[in-house]
Amino acid sequence: MYTATEYICTPDLFAGAVPLQPLNSFFLLIFFKGALLMQLYFQNSFVKLSYDKHLQLGKAEWRGRLQGAELREAYLLCHEMINRFSLVRWLADDRLMGSVSPADLKWSLEVHVPQMAKSSLKRLARIPSQFEENRKAVEVMINKGYTFDLSLILRDFMHLEEAMEWLLEPSEMAVPQNRFAT
Repeated sequence: MYTATEYICTPDLFAGAVPLQPLNSFFLLIFFKGALLMQLYFQNSFVKLSYDKHLQLGKAEWRGRLQGAELREAYLLCHEMINRFSLVRWLADDRLMGSVSPADLKWSLEVHVPQMAKSSLKRLARIPSQFEENRKAVEVMINKGYTFDLSLILRDFMHLEEAMEWLLEPSEMAVPQNRFAT
């Protein structure tokens, strides 16, 4: 029996995949239960980083409250993965990410945000945290992003499926007037 995955991709990326009807220029695939599309890059108790080099897609799934060196290392690993695979699409699943300390927010504004601004990313889909303190800190980071000349379009989503569909939409990756649409 087949089970559907949460991913949408082109049919040539996974041997054994069964392509269905076209969905806005790409195909929804059904995989055998347990098969993975994304390649694991890094995982610990707080974050799972994965990528698909063919789709130029990266994903960060955050769990819990990272702080200090752990958070900084995770952010730096995100940048390393983006640069290594020339990723243009990013999914930030922040639903379970805890609060960001003032010191980590300061570091993020000085290091993380500028590196994201000059990265190869063109689209960033984010599923916001359930924690208000995290959402406020990320809003500060996004506002800092406005100060850079970005070619990155950022959009928030409530559901993973909608985020993936938007990330994989064919587009010219043109930047609209409001680069941070929600």
